[in-house]
Amino acid sequence: MLNRVAGILSANPTWNSLEKYDFKLQNLDGFQFTKNSIFELENYLQSKNVPLILMGYPTVNIESYQNLFSANPVPFKNFRDSFYFDFANKPVIKDGFKNLYFVSNESFNSIVNSENYSKYFIDRFCAYSNCKFGHFTPATNDLITKNILDQEGELISNLILKKKH
Repeated sequence: MLNRVAGILSANPTWNSLEKYDFKLQNLDGFQFTKNSIFELENYLQSKNVPLILMGYPTVNIESYQNLFSANPVPFKNFRDSFYFDFANKPVIKDGFKNLYFVSNESFNSIVNSENYSKYFIDRFCAYSNCKFGHFTPATNDLITKNILDQEGELISNLILKKKH
């Protein structure tokens, strides 16, 4: 997904976000870079009156994404460091974000285990970061689709209600 976002960002001449950052990895603040990139995407979509729907990685708490838009975000060195953080309170989204929606894939936590991991993921590419997911299989795609459909009612009703106001 980030490759697609980077492609969108680099294809749009009004977005020069990649030029704003020093890409020496030792200097990169991964959390702030992720936050800035998502904010730029959100600002662009908001200017077109298009909602931004952020979907969490499988097993990752949705509060990680909400924290990016919080009035008082918990800082992390890298965005992935927030994936399994136990937020004492749900992050409160600060004013100004009108068309922002979140889709959780936390249901993977109750489904995936050591015996069936390979049914859902073909590798453990981010295990070095203590992530509990890998690249997807068709079963993962099916479960993600189910999660979207399960949350669709709330998502669609929120979109319709906001359009009426």
